[in-house]
Amino acid sequence: MGTDKFLFLLISLFFSLAFASSIFAQKGNSHISIGIEVGPSLNWQAADFPIQIGIPFKAYLGTGKNGQMMLRTGWHHFPNLARQLEPDVESLTRTAVPVALGYRHNIKKWYIEGSFGVSYDVILIRHKDSLKEPEGLVSMEPHYGLELGRRYNSIDIGLAIYNHGNVPFNIAFLGFKSVYKIRW
Repeated sequence: MGTDKFLFLLISLFFSLAFASSIFAQKGNSHISIGIEVGPSLNWQAADFPIQIGIPFKAYLGTGKNGQMMLRTGWHHFPNLARQLEPDVESLTRTAVPVALGYRHNIKKWYIEGSFGVSYDVILIRHKDSLKEPEGLVSMEPHYGLELGRRYNSIDIGLAIYNHGNVPFNIAFLGFKSVYKIRW
């Protein structure tokens, strides 16, 4: 299945579930959240991309007293801090923009959530020679994550572990995050 078809299917599934849950389920808490996260890379990719800085954005649709369907996107940026580059390379960065469906389960003030989707992935290589154009390696990759956290009124504090890409070329990383909830 092509990436465009998979992405369309993923988004269609989310809205279908959202519509079905609004008709048949109890009303729950719905909100959007935006925040900031930072964390280390965990696997062999940590040599080139040791840290990620991210801006998570999530939309939650309450499906009952303790559950919420989730649509997750955001921005994960991986700078190359090691500077172990080829002599003609000025900089190397990687950026991932995921679109994933998930589910959050609330247990008192705590929550656990998981998501699965695809991610637009760009590895950008800038050369020292100003006449050489930057090289961008673009691909669509599988992207999934698991998060555990605590709710404090309008703020969520959490720790997420993500896997981005296919093994053995994947990058696994953590995200220590704080997000602000906007209720509707």
